[in-house]
Amino acid sequence: MAYTYAEVRASYGGTKAAQEQHDVMFRFFARPLSFPVAWLALRLGLTPNHVTYLSLLLNLVGLGLLASGGRMMMAWGVVIILLALVLDAADGNMARTAKRFSPLGEWLEGVGSYVLCAGFHLAGEWGRGSRCCTEIQ
Repeated sequence: MAYTYAEVRASYGGTKAAQEQHDVMFRFFARPLSFPVAWLALRLGLTPNHVTYLSLLLNLVGLGLLASGGRMMMAWGVVIILLALVLDAADGNMARTAKRFSPLGEWLEGVGSYVLCAGFHLAGEWGRGSRCCTEIQ
């Protein structure tokens, strides 16, 4: 079934909007960009779980780049993690629009958030530490 952009936008609101009211990154960055991404993904025939998998993969790649210690690699890691954040918002838009919810998708969403929260700090510190060690030598 082909969904319109208006249907994707209309899927967001109410409880979800209230939850994100004070989350600046979601409210002003990820959520606005997630609508066209969700619409395009639905048009391409992707499922919300496909987008969740891609988001998780980008998170892992971004965390790996953050841990590398190189300034440019760390910067690219942050950019990739921000793209993953947009996909994280898009998969929810897709699920609400298509009314395709799954226990696996819900579990992956939660696990991905926890991995990113912990991994971001660990990878950033690892990258900062490895950069400091190489600069001293």
